[in-house]
Amino acid sequence: RTVAQRYDVGELKKPVRLDNGWLRVDGLLTRSGVFPYRNADGSTRLEYRPPDEVFRADSLESFALVPFTNDHPPEVLNAKNTKTYAVGSIGENVRRDGDHVRAQILVTDAATAEQMMGGKVALSCGYSCDVDMTPGEVGGVRYDAVQKNIRGNHVALVDIARAGPAAKVRSEEHTSELQS
Repeated sequence: RTVAQRYDVGELKKPVRLDNGWLRVDGLLTRSGVFPYRNADGSTRLEYRPPDEVFRADSLESFALVPFTNDHPPEVLNAKNTKTYAVGSIGENVRRDGDHVRAQILVTDAATAEQMMGGKVALSCGYSCDVDMTPGEVGGVRYDAVQKNIRGNHVALVDIARAGPAAKVRSEEHTSELQS
């Protein structure tokens, strides 16, 4: 059993700018599937995140109320360092939405809200998981390992989402709505 820290890169309701400058947005955080991860030696390993693990009740619940960050922090978040990196939080209602995980995000940092309005909209989950080194194939795609026991640490606003272009906070057509 290998325990690993993972940073996973997840349309949505119209964003709402609150009177105090905060931004409330709906986000697709991630999805199940096969994703590439870099090994310590620089090589790539394909890891399968099966739906029965991604959408497990305890996995979804572990992302409720976690910090929202602008890019991934250089360390795992905890009670001693979260204040340094948090720019908001994920809502309580983290749920399955088709092939994705959906949640509401509250952005409390003005600079991050402005970056989102400017087009930085991709999401990436920071989490820990157990990595089962059993290879296999799903839907014609081979994988080297399976992620199990996924536990959320944070969700980051990033430039490119590992989980694909759908893993984001909003579509580009909402940009003008945010600027008003």
